[in-house]
Order: sequence, then structure tokens, then C-alpha cells
Amino acid sequence: MNKINLSLSIFIMIVAIMVSATYVFAANTSTNISSINITNTLLSNPKVLIVIMIQFLLGLALGYFSVKVLKYLLALLGIIILGAVLSVWSIGGSIQNLLLNMGSEAQKLWPVIMGLIQTLGILTMGPVTAGVVLGLIIGLLRK
Repeated sequence: MNKINLSLSIFIMIVAIMVSATYVFAANTSTNISSINITNTLLSNPKVLIVIMIQFLLGLALGYFSVKVLKYLLALLGIIILGAVLSVWSIGGSIQNLLLNMGSEAQKLWPVIMGLIQTLGILTMGPVTAGVVLGLIIGLLRK
């Protein structure tokens, strides 16, 4: 039963990736596209299908291997945070001041982050994101 649910999830993700990639392709070529001719557009341009599959497989590998190293990444993050807190404490500052400074610096970076997201295009990351999510699920199930 669990394998059937996983297969169904994989099928739904692949269909969602194909639909999102088709709309991105249509937006890049300035064509008017409807949901009826989505399949025709994908089949008429094999480059789009190849790119979607490569992006999906890269995301799948990233998600699968991320689960394998997750505990090490969490330990590394915890050690870095603990080291920063101890540094602030040893200098004599308060942790509240550190958090306030980090918050103000993060607000200064917000326009840069939004510009980067708009430049790269969040929709072009759809296949990779779906692959990462599926890879995480597969990695967790295979533990």
C-alpha cells in the first residue's frame, strides 16, 4: 500500500512539473497557451521535456542525499549558533542586542533577496523543487 501511494505521488509531481514548465515556456516565447494544448506544446518541443527531466533528476538526487547528511548539517548549524552565542557572552554583550542587530541586517538584505528571486524566476525552479521534495520523501522512506 505504501508503494502505491509513493507511485501516485511521483506521477502527480511529474504531471505538475510538466504543466508548470509548459507555462514557463509559453511565457518565455510570448504565446497564448490554454490548458487544452499543454500536451501538444510539450510534445512539439523535445528540448523542454529533456530539460524538465534533467532538472527533476538533479532535484531528486539533491533531496535524497540531503536526507542522508541532514543530521550532520543540523549538528553543524547548532555548533555555529552555539559558538556565536558564546562569543557574544564572552565579549559581555547581551543576546538580545545580537538578535536585534541580526534582524536589522536581515531587513537590509530583503530587497536584494527579492531582486534575486525575481531575476532567477521562481517558476523555473519548479522541477528542481519538486525533485528535492520527492528525493526527501524517498530518502526518509529508505532509511
